[in-house]
Amino acid sequence: SHLGGDVSPVGATAPAASVVSGNIIVDKVSTPSDEQDFEFDSDWGSNFFLDDTDAPVDSGALAPDTYDVSEVNIPAGWALSDVSCVSSLQDTESADSLELDGGETITCTFTNIQVSPLVIVKTAETSYDREWDWTIDKSADQTSLELAEGESFGVNYDIDVVSTPEDINILVAGTVTITNPAGNPEVTVTSVEDVLDSSGSVTLLCDQEIPATLSADESINCTYSESVSDKDDTLNTVTVTTDSELVPGGEDTADVTFGNPVNLIDECIVVSDTYSEGPQGVVVCNDDADEEKT
Repeated sequence: SHLGGDVSPVGATAPAASVVSGNIIVDKVSTPSDEQDFEFDSDWGSNFFLDDTDAPVDSGALAPDTYDVSEVNIPAGWALSDVSCVSSLQDTESADSLELDGGETITCTFTNIQVSPLVIVKTAETSYDREWDWTIDKSADQTSLELAEGESFGVNYDIDVVSTPEDINILVAGTVTITNPAGNPEVTVTSVEDVLDSSGSVTLLCDQEIPATLSADESINCTYSESVSDKDDTLNTVTVTTDSELVPGGEDTADVTFGNPVNLIDECIVVSDTYSEGPQGVVVCNDDADEEKT
């Protein structure tokens, strides 16, 4: 009998309901705004590139499923600072596991910031004193005399004054400043090593204990005053390391140059002969040394 309506033969498959698709949108933000291209890898198609000035990329219609998208091969000098995915259905989404429903649009925004190496600046100043050591030698032109009773004989003698200089209190002193540039992400300074090319390691006194974490536009300030045994040093190098490839450390150098001494010690002496008729109160300075006084 005719019951009306559509009748399908026994064993036939009912027509499949049409699948409602969704789509994923990827947007790029860079700080500062720049036309630097960033590469993206997704599992719904080939890799694509975006910069801050480009229109967002739309995946087109996708069947409901789980998808992912990521930024790859990030250019040097840039860091991925944030990834935010927003669902038109108010679902919670993350870029590595996008659960796309029918009729849903998920918009993922990748934010990159431009980063710079740490700014490292060092100084080196020198100082020292010069001290003179003096020797005095008296020598006569006769080594022995045989005199009769009541006889006298004049003996000439020389006084030799010799000075030997020695540099003492030799210091190399200065500062080291380590700055995380403005706009950079936070970074941890893991080590700071300061070395003189001849004398070796230098002890630094810093206003933060190392390791130290630096926010953007924050600095570590160090000072040093190293006593050294001679004036052989010519270069002072500081090397800084961090825990991040995004914000690398580095080094800075300062020439070590010794000028004139700060203080002159015993540059001049007063010479008086124990013989009352000999030289008395004679001022001898290092420039006069090695001269004979008769």
